[in-house]
Amino acid sequence: MVPGVVAIRRNAGWLTISALIGGGLNFLYALGLTWLLPVRDYAAFAGTQALLVVCGTAAAASAPWMLSQRLARNPPPAARRDAISFAVFLTLAQGLLAALLVGALAAAIGHGSLLLAAVAASAAFSIFAATTSAGYLQGRQRFARLAVLLAGEVGVKVVSGVLLVLAGAGVAGVVAGIALGAVAVTLAAAPPMLRDLEAGVRWLRDRGLWRLLLGLSGVQVGVVVLCNLDLVLGSLLARDSAGFAGYQVAVVLSRVPFYLASSLSVAVFTGLVSRKSRTSAAMGPMVGILIASTIVVGVSVATLPLPVARVFLPHSYPSTVESLVPYTAPAGALAALTNLGTTFFQAEGRFSAACMALAVGILALSVGGVAGLSLLGVRGLAYAALGAQLLTAILLLGLAVRYWGLAVLPRPWPLAASVAALPLFVLRPLPAVWAAYSCVLCLAVGWQTLFRRHDAGDDQALPQGGRSPRVYLLTVGPISPPWNGADTNLGRALVNAEIGVSFTFLGQLGDTTRLAPEHRRIELSFATGIPTPREQLRILGRIAVEHGDYELVHMIATFGRSRLREELLWALPLIRNHPLVVTCPNGDYLPQGLLGRAREVVTVSAHTEQRLRGLGLERVRRIAPGVDLKTFRPQPAAEAQRRLGLEPRPYLLFAGHHDPGGGLDAALRLTGELRADFPGLGLLTAMRSRPGREHARERERARALAADLGLEAGSVFDLGPFADIPRALQACRAVLFQPLRVGRKMDLPMVLLEALAFGRPIIVSPVDALPELADGSPAVTVCEPGDRAALEAAGRLLDSEAAFDQGSAAARRLAECRYSATAMADAYSQLYAQVLGREAAASAARELAEAVG
Repeated sequence: MVPGVVAIRRNAGWLTISALIGGGLNFLYALGLTWLLPVRDYAAFAGTQALLVVCGTAAAASAPWMLSQRLARNPPPAARRDAISFAVFLTLAQGLLAALLVGALAAAIGHGSLLLAAVAASAAFSIFAATTSAGYLQGRQRFARLAVLLAGEVGVKVVSGVLLVLAGAGVAGVVAGIALGAVAVTLAAAPPMLRDLEAGVRWLRDRGLWRLLLGLSGVQVGVVVLCNLDLVLGSLLARDSAGFAGYQVAVVLSRVPFYLASSLSVAVFTGLVSRKSRTSAAMGPMVGILIASTIVVGVSVATLPLPVARVFLPHSYPSTVESLVPYTAPAGALAALTNLGTTFFQAEGRFSAACMALAVGILALSVGGVAGLSLLGVRGLAYAALGAQLLTAILLLGLAVRYWGLAVLPRPWPLAASVAALPLFVLRPLPAVWAAYSCVLCLAVGWQTLFRRHDAGDDQALPQGGRSPRVYLLTVGPISPPWNGADTNLGRALVNAEIGVSFTFLGQLGDTTRLAPEHRRIELSFATGIPTPREQLRILGRIAVEHGDYELVHMIATFGRSRLREELLWALPLIRNHPLVVTCPNGDYLPQGLLGRAREVVTVSAHTEQRLRGLGLERVRRIAPGVDLKTFRPQPAAEAQRRLGLEPRPYLLFAGHHDPGGGLDAALRLTGELRADFPGLGLLTAMRSRPGREHARERERARALAADLGLEAGSVFDLGPFADIPRALQACRAVLFQPLRVGRKMDLPMVLLEALAFGRPIIVSPVDALPELADGSPAVTVCEPGDRAALEAAGRLLDSEAAFDQGSAAARRLAECRYSATAMADAYSQLYAQVLGREAAASAARELAEAVG
């Protein structure tokens, strides 16, 4: 079976087709019986059928959904046998009780007919058996077979009922047809289930089954009560019987979307509890399908021409129905939304929340219905029903957003159905054209919503078998050129690695960088590689409505000192509802609250790792950052200098920011001292921009310092904020980075790792994590700014080709040994597997605990 939302939609489509076939046959059957049965017998049939409908509703609200929930999760054999035994014995008890009650009432309806009582009792028991058998197929996800059986049940009922009536069995023959249809379903679906039936009463001690039964039953009974309470109140309190009869007809016509919601609910429930998809991914598309279908059906009902209505309604009904449909049609649509919406709460086990919303709606309808009937008659009842359904739907939707985020809201595409339905208002004076257009429109929308795939993002589900796990890679900036920032460079290394993971990430609009087909780039527009505050808000907005289904969220971020931002991040459903891994490229500020909620925290240095452990965090590990050693490899300096427009002479490189104590001063002073012995030496600077006046002041101060040191324009070359760093690294002899503090740069700055990969030695200061770069070879020199060791190390590299070659080889070896992107990606792959393994084990433990009570 295809996993995800597409499978849910397809399964719902088959069940809907089955329901339409069954509904059509039932309608024709009911009309046919008006000709086959005398008026007195038809009244007895209608009363008995009403009892059996109540039985079907009660049967469907208990054992079947409990059984399907347990089976869909593929439990251990013992737990499966317990669930089946529980469902079968519950069905036997309920079926026998229902048979006694229905038999007694049918005898009264049939004026003492023992035959009708016996047949009705048998039908009631058969209905309970058939619904539990259907629940078994639902749990095993045999939806095509289930759809065929449900349609076949109606076929058997109709054929056998007609034959028995023609044979002279009367009402008992019609009811016997209902029983035979239910028996047919039981015989086709029950045998595989009964093979797992186990003697004993061990299942009685399974508190998890009892809790599940009570929770599911409570919600479904609440839905049934809310959807039928208006009819009960009207039957008891309405003084205008003719007007209430018209209201009943209007309600029946308006409840068509409710049956579509029922088909969707069966498929949705099984898809969610089997973990083929998650609520955050499935709810929006499924609600969108229901809305699109409901709009068309609702407008069709609301614009029903009187000549069409008179075809199947008595002459006294159409005008009354026409006046009430504008209220009953939206109420029916909202009832369908409530029916579908509660399914997600049932699948997630949030029974109390759903019951609370339903209780509020039932209370509102009770009070409003009584008041409306007293003050405005039947129209007041219609107002109350619409208001109660609207209130319940709003409550459920609000709770869904609270639990699963804004992704549960439907996409705007169903509104296209509104445009397609507008001609129905114009065509109303032409009944034949109206009927043709309405039928074509309903079929087209049904096919489009249930069987056509309209959103590539819908088919996102948990990995089944060999499927790659889906990871949302969340970075501060876009994972796109010019690759500014530690988070984007680390993200690039992961995306480019082949580690069997499907990444979704933010990228620059229009980025043409080649991407493996399993990855997904979400394109947003960024002015630079560093998002502005406005762009950061846009990122948060995009993440807030993210509807994808992921196994893991991996955040790579350098955090600022903002408690509000920390809480805002955690409030995002994408982060709150998924296992979270956080990589901290920098240890300047560590948000303990957010990191404490992560499944694993990763650092790039031992310095930050020790700090986190000192804060009491246990799940901390260090993964060294890596660079692509195939792309970053030693190259001659001459070609890079030519491409940068530089003269062929020796250069040093400083790459950083105009920050106080950021290291540029030390680089300028060292260059000034070296030029006394190497007058042709130049300093390349690649200075990334930061917003604010302090950056501009530091830039001017650096220029003044260069002038004071005698570094004329021909000795310092500013490559700009968007410098070609790889070519700058190739063009230089060594890289200087001696800040007073690393600040918000990565603990082990990426430019230094790339320098090592290019075979360029580095000179760094002994602050924060920078000393960790040293391995005792000429590749790394660690000394204080202004220390003679820096002057001597740089002098050797400039004065002796042999010394430079030795330092270059050592730098490359160090990069290959410690800072390979392949090794980093492999480490993250193992981390993902461990986190997901722990999640799976925890989920299995919860299910086992639930199974054993």
